[in-house]
Amino acid sequence: MTLSFSIVADVACGVGESPVYDEATRQLYFVDIPGCLVHAVDLPTGQRRSWTFESAVGSLGLAASGRLVVALRDRVILFDPRSGERQQLCTIEADRPETRLNDGRVGPDGAFWVGTMDDRPQKAPIASLYRVDPSGRVERKVEGLIVSNGLAWTADGMTMFHTDSRGPWIDRWRFDPATGAMSDRHRIATLDDAT
Repeated sequence: MTLSFSIVADVACGVGESPVYDEATRQLYFVDIPGCLVHAVDLPTGQRRSWTFESAVGSLGLAASGRLVVALRDRVILFDPRSGERQQLCTIEADRPETRLNDGRVGPDGAFWVGTMDDRPQKAPIASLYRVDPSGRVERKVEGLIVSNGLAWTADGMTMFHTDSRGPWIDRWRFDPATGAMSDRHRIATLDDAT
């Protein structure tokens, strides 16, 4: 099989991450973490829009309402790209200036899963992975991380993958898509520091 790639939009980012496609509006959203930006590209027309936020934007997800769930430095907000309205959902580790929110994604359980990272040059295992339900209730799910990253689920929602990119390792969990419960953790890869 041969894959071919094309550029959707030429957008210069400090660190571009967290692509999310909204099938209903045919918008591709992504963040520029240090630029404090959320970008959108209308795929049929190529038209681009950007919104600036007051702190680093670690990641985003698509809520059932069509709004975006946006992870800022120490809080998660709901953002409506149509109106520009921003509504705080919760704070996470707001009392810890050495950490910030990093990679996140809406899971098959409908919750926003987001991890923190040690934001200092000399990193330590002080970060965590959190589950934020649609009401804004926060639950810490994993502790002792350095840089929580790389969340993914299988198509049936029964298996979750999660990495600590400075650990560096990848874990697989059994996952309940109805409740968000995690069990049966297995380390499936230990990587070298260059990975």
